[in-house]
Amino acid sequence: MTLDRTFIVLNRASRERTRPLAERMSDEQTPTKVGEFWTAGIVFAYFASCDDHVLQALEKTGQIGKPFWKVSSPDSSAIYRYALRAFDCRHSNCDNG
Repeated sequence: MTLDRTFIVLNRASRERTRPLAERMSDEQTPTKVGEFWTAGIVFAYFASCDDHVLQALEKTGQIGKPFWKVSSPDSSAIYRYALRAFDCRHSNCDNG
């Protein structure tokens, strides 16, 4: 099975589009609204978080020599479900017990 690698080109193009914006953005501009709930600062923080997650996954994969999905913890779905509950509770002020 051949891996479709067009995502690499698309990701690179996306990074090349956003890099100049990030480089010239001042601290005063980060609170600029981007939609109803997001600011420019939140967008770039989100990008950084996603990129960091991918870099950590690639590092693990390289160290172990297995694809990321084989490196993942067997209880990763439980961790994800917990994170979803925590996120929901954070935004609805519920008890996370």
